[in-house]
Amino acid sequence: MVPIDTETLTLIDRISTTRSPGRPIPHPRTGRPADFLFTAHGHRLSQNRLRAELDRAAGAAGLGHITPHQLRHTYATALVNAGVSLQALMVILGHVSAEMSLRYARLFDSTVRAEYERALSLAKSRLGPLPTPDRGTDEPDHGDDWRTTATIKTALAGGYCLRAPAQGPAPTPTCASTAPPTGPPSSTSPS
Repeated sequence: MVPIDTETLTLIDRISTTRSPGRPIPHPRTGRPADFLFTAHGHRLSQNRLRAELDRAAGAAGLGHITPHQLRHTYATALVNAGVSLQALMVILGHVSAEMSLRYARLFDSTVRAEYERALSLAKSRLGPLPTPDRGTDEPDHGDDWRTTATIKTALAGGYCLRAPAQGPAPTPTCASTAPPTGPPSSTSPS
């Protein structure tokens, strides 16, 4: 089963009512009589006939050579960029593995950008504002330039992930085994 929109359903209904009535044709898998949407001279349209007609229509539209498989890729790409989940895409395309569906789907740059901005906004709202500089008497005043705060400089120089104080120490060594130091930068440099 493949979901279709109302415009497609209207088109299928129009084809069904305007085509000449035919006799049911045995279904290739079950052998039971079935009414196929596209028939010619009492037979189902072959793949070659459908490909040739698509190619003719694409040429008339000035698109060059188009294959049904290209339309499948375009369909999957449009669905992914509209926010369809991978699980739903797998069902719609009839795939049993996520890898197969992912081959069909390509994200537009605008989709990647929108998703990045959505995730960044969510992360910022969860982390809260950057820490304010805790300037000692010997630290020069650089205004509110976050790049000059001791916390940021030390965390970046030490290779730590920037974690909010409320998050506590990082749970895995892939980020950092402890929370970023809050004191002034170390005077030693790695060798």
